[in-house]
Amino acid sequence: MNGNHDVEPIDPVSQEDACPNCGERESDELVWLDDERVECQRCHTVYRPGAPTPDDEQTGASSA
Repeated sequence: MNGNHDVEPIDPVSQEDACPNCGERESDELVWLDDERVECQRCHTVYRPGAPTPDDEQTGASSA
């Protein structure tokens, strides 16, 4: 890891709202684009916080 992400974020979001691509949780690095979407400034992934990822949907379907 680089020196920027070796410690807990100063102002973290909940784990389910973290970036699904890189796991970023620092609220200052997650920028709201509109009422539903956030862009991670670390990896530039755009996502909906709290929405299931494709892996979560498959896991949920197989356990039902």
